[in-house]
Amino acid sequence: MKRIVKVVLSVCLVSAFCASVTNAQPRDDRYRSFGRESLDRVRGDLGRAERNLRYISEPEMRRFREIRDRLGNFQRNWERGRYDRGDLDATVGNLSTLVERAKLHRADRDILADDLSRLRDLRARMDRRL
Repeated sequence: MKRIVKVVLSVCLVSAFCASVTNAQPRDDRYRSFGRESLDRVRGDLGRAERNLRYISEPEMRRFREIRDRLGNFQRNWERGRYDRGDLDATVGNLSTLVERAKLHRADRDILADDLSRLRDLRARMDRRL
């Protein structure tokens, strides 16, 4: 009988722990709602634009890589509930340079310009809340 009680109690404790870990979220839901979709979209659009180029010069390759790295750092911090303005500023600046100077297809340039606007909007929203 004691053994059954111990087993039932153990199962209850493990279930409660798993439920609390599964439902753990940052205090502020803005990190999951607005930002994540925008960041995922920018990453996808950036990859598509890079694949659509027939020739990528070394400076353009570095720009793509720098944007991806900075955006990845920003997104990792974002999903942990931390806003890193420095990574976002660097991403916006590098993406702006890429849109202005790279030899992108017109459709890719328009899509990345729209993404740039999304990132600037994200930055403006966060600056108003801080």
